[in-house]
Amino acid sequence: MSIVLLFIGIVMVVAGVFVFYIGNKKDTPNKYLWAGFPILHGLHEFAEYALDFNAPFIVEQFEEFFAFAGAFVLLAAAIEYNDVIPRPMGKFAALIGLIAASYFIFFIPEVIFEEMEHYKFDFGIVKTNPLRFFQGVFITILVIITFLSSALYLFLKSKGGLISIDVKKLFLTTGVSVVLLLIYAFFEGFESDDTIFITLKAVSLSLLLVIPVFFILVNTVGLQRLLVIQEGGVPLLGFDFSSNSFISFNSSEGDEFILAAGFLSAVSSFSGNILKAGSTFSIRSRHLFFVITKIEGKIYALQSLHINKDLEKNFFEFGQRISNSIEHAQNPHDLDLKNIESEINNSFSMFY
Repeated sequence: MSIVLLFIGIVMVVAGVFVFYIGNKKDTPNKYLWAGFPILHGLHEFAEYALDFNAPFIVEQFEEFFAFAGAFVLLAAAIEYNDVIPRPMGKFAALIGLIAASYFIFFIPEVIFEEMEHYKFDFGIVKTNPLRFFQGVFITILVIITFLSSALYLFLKSKGGLISIDVKKLFLTTGVSVVLLLIYAFFEGFESDDTIFITLKAVSLSLLLVIPVFFILVNTVGLQRLLVIQEGGVPLLGFDFSSNSFISFNSSEGDEFILAAGFLSAVSSFSGNILKAGSTFSIRSRHLFFVITKIEGKIYALQSLHINKDLEKNFFEFGQRISNSIEHAQNPHDLDLKNIESEINNSFSMFY
């Protein structure tokens, strides 16, 4: 059994490095948290491995500490997922929880700690103790509630017309995440001598890799609209990423585009020195980011729920590529929309 624990610990640490690599490649928000989740569980397995060799009591304390740290890191990532609650509020909340748990783990008398570990809540086939239940079940339930609340918030914002999202994808990813976390909570929060349970628990350890990889892969920046505006504030081109289509000026969305064009024109006039530098800058208006640049007298703006450096770089390069084809355009009828749509898909397909 000891060798198994050591092997699992190594796999978890390697998995954490792998998650960080993917997250870094995608420039995913909170990649450190998603990578830290399996790494901390790997350290937990190392500590449990050491206990088989009569390690001192401090190792047993660190075994619990690493388990709690992994749970609170997952909670922090969940709180800040989709930026519904701005960073670093999730980290602060998780840090406060971890400090409280650490005080309990490291400063209560050894006798009480041992009693807590060996006291069992018996539910028939499965059992648990207060520490395992709190770390494995209670905190994971908080994570699930956080994800559901985040999805509901985005859905209501979408219904109110404030943002554009793929509702079907939102509910699908939320449903999958809840199922994964429920399985994780059951096997992390309970123990059993039943052979089937032990076998399934071994399989469930893969979730320590699957959960962070899943969230790294589905965590898109939430592209909303691409807008091209003449310097005087006249809208020239609008593209809606949620419907993957150009915006019609004879629609309610077209009216919003016209209002946005005036707003962005005013922003560009106040930020002329920045835009003349041939780069991008970003602003946040309520719950949305705007990445803005000016090329050949046209204002380019990208509206998104999140931004990152790769997105800004791709956006600027996209503007440079199509600037020649729209340089002399005065209205949408002067544009080669087929060519522009192809450029949009080539530049932004990995972000939505």
